[in-house]
Amino acid sequence: RLLAADAAPAAGDREAARIHYRVAARTGLAERTAALAGLLDLAAPTAAVEGGGPIPPADPGGPAAPADPGGSAVPADPGELVGALADLLASDRREERDRLAVLVAWRPSLGGTVCADTVRWAVAVREQAVAVREPAAGARPLPLERYRPFLDLSPSEILGPVDTPPVAIHTPLMSYAAVLERREPWFREIHPQRATAAMFRDEMQATAAVYGYASGGASADYRTWLAAPDGCPPALRERLAHPADLPLLDRALLGRLLSAVGFHAEAERILPGPDVPVRDPVGAYALASWIFAEQMLTTGHAAELEPHFRTLYDQLGDDVRYARTRVVTTINATVNAARRREPETIARWRKLGAEDLARYTALAEVSEFDAAIMTSRWFRAMGFLPFLTGDRDLLRADMDRWLGIARELTGHDAHTRVIAADNYFPAVETAVRTHTYLGERDTALALVDELAERIDPIDPKTWLTAGELRYQAGDVGGALDAYLRAAHLQFPYGRISWFNAGQVHEQLGRAELAAECYRRSLAHWPTGVTPLRRLRGLHLHGRLPDDGGVLAAWAAGQPAWSQLPAFQG
Repeated sequence: RLLAADAAPAAGDREAARIHYRVAARTGLAERTAALAGLLDLAAPTAAVEGGGPIPPADPGGPAAPADPGGSAVPADPGELVGALADLLASDRREERDRLAVLVAWRPSLGGTVCADTVRWAVAVREQAVAVREPAAGARPLPLERYRPFLDLSPSEILGPVDTPPVAIHTPLMSYAAVLERREPWFREIHPQRATAAMFRDEMQATAAVYGYASGGASADYRTWLAAPDGCPPALRERLAHPADLPLLDRALLGRLLSAVGFHAEAERILPGPDVPVRDPVGAYALASWIFAEQMLTTGHAAELEPHFRTLYDQLGDDVRYARTRVVTTINATVNAARRREPETIARWRKLGAEDLARYTALAEVSEFDAAIMTSRWFRAMGFLPFLTGDRDLLRADMDRWLGIARELTGHDAHTRVIAADNYFPAVETAVRTHTYLGERDTALALVDELAERIDPIDPKTWLTAGELRYQAGDVGGALDAYLRAAHLQFPYGRISWFNAGQVHEQLGRAELAAECYRRSLAHWPTGVTPLRRLRGLHLHGRLPDDGGVLAAWAAGQPAWSQLPAFQG
């Protein structure tokens, strides 16, 4: 297969080369890296490798030479390119240094593609390995290196700003700083709003497994993360060993930190719940932290949290240190009621919150910046009421407040700049949903494109939203590109991104590329019935060429196969 693939371009048959390389990559052992390198070369614009010419492979599994090193540039196929790169870094189990060598060698032809950030990462890893005179094996895969603060609460030492999520990684870092500095939460934002969903840890562990990266720091099991050398920092581990011995404010800050790194159930366990009376502002903040963890833990479920919010709110006294907790409680209670689609409950919290917001923003202890941040947050949450009741005028008025403030705020130091950016992201995201609801899809798409292409080009959720809006607008090619951008990022939405890309490929009649996407979705989601169903359907209808039987046999070994209905054949 490798010989046939290498010969095909010379005969002008690049499609045959793709098929042969793909079969070799699926069925080969020593040949896999060379086959994937060949797919990279076919997908990317052709260019001579760095150093002036092709690199002859040292063995059958070494980096293959470009198929046409002296030829003219060929437009990139983002689907083939992203897929081959994903397989090279995930499916191939060769030494890390061999896989990275392929990317470094192909740097000229990959530099202008969506995969350029992966190439920069590979170069940085190899340079670091040379600097410390150690092999590159064991380096964190790029999707995990980007989110390193969620593993060991430290920023990446390899990635530059262009390859680092500008906001997401600050959530655990700033929550950790709040713990170490014992920041008080009464009159200002002490950490970002962004919180990890309940599935975050499971997705991280799945991504680590896909890449063959054995890491306790990426584990979804709290005890494993706590003890892992590349997980919880030793100083924090000592505090978490006996949280009951700590003052209540320290426990509340620790609870927020645990939620920030994805352990919401453990955050609840170290905090007093609704059954413990609130006796002072610290107790109120601790209960608010417990409810926050419970709210994140029940994301996606219509959990009944309203009694807890009322219990907390009814115990808040007149001390000015309660003022911020009052406003935040009305915000979080509104979000919970919106999740349950209860406009009457939201109306009640909106009436209470309007008075609380006015009281909080008027305090001398509250800066103009923090008053503006809270106002933007509050109106964004309260926009759920006109959304559910259909009051378009009020919805537009609310959006003007939350988005207008968010656009104007930039911050004046390192801390406030992160807080301002952290508020801007959900403000725009909510505005996208609002414009979509109002039927203004062009405006919504312009906003999401601004997020994806200019503000945070490595946020997979934004690219998924862009894909959805482009698809709804009839731009199927643009939707596929957006889904593949999200798929290239892999974490934390790898399974969804690959599946969506597969569905678009299937709609465009590209059955084999669709099957490849479903296969990669299953790598992140071995129990996923939906991608298995699509993969089996393609096989049953005879739409998988050549080695389709091999792929179907592999699919039949997946954990979710037994959940599919029986079929004839």
